[in-house]
Amino acid sequence: MKRNRRLLPVLLSMVLAAGVAGVMGAPADASAVRHSAAAATVKNPNKDPFYRYTGHKPLRKIKPGTVLKQRTVSLHLSGLTIPVKTVQLLYRTVNEQKRPAVSVTTVVAPLGNTKRVVAYLSFYDALGAQCDPSYTLRGGDAGTKANNQEAMIESGLVSALAVQGTVVTVPDFEGEALHWVA
Repeated sequence: MKRNRRLLPVLLSMVLAAGVAGVMGAPADASAVRHSAAAATVKNPNKDPFYRYTGHKPLRKIKPGTVLKQRTVSLHLSGLTIPVKTVQLLYRTVNEQKRPAVSVTTVVAPLGNTKRVVAYLSFYDALGAQCDPSYTLRGGDAGTKANNQEAMIESGLVSALAVQGTVVTVPDFEGEALHWVA
């Protein structure tokens, strides 16, 4: 096991470098690597019931920050599953008008113990849920070649932080209605 922990950063660096090479000028079909079996099995947030609160208690009566659902998922990078514990949380929050809402954050646990936590704010700004980090980090198809390349780079950055011993949380900060950086 210790040997695998030493090899993982090397493997991750190689995969990340390959992803960066793809962004910098690889053939047009290089982004197809990301569209693996994972992309075919990951449900778009619009079709995934995990993204909706279905409880009996009205959201307005639930304290902001309360976890409403959780699930364990796989983190993907260039079609590979990264062996780190990854959990998604649906939680109660407020929208830009201070009304009750729900959102999802993806929490990636590091290999080993740590006291460091990083909130990684994805550089997405989208009109469609296919760009939600909670979807693309799981290998979901972000649509265009450019979107998939950005998602691949972000998966590499998040994976690298986790491999280095940092807990990483990546929220879908645009919320259910995809309010652009509101």
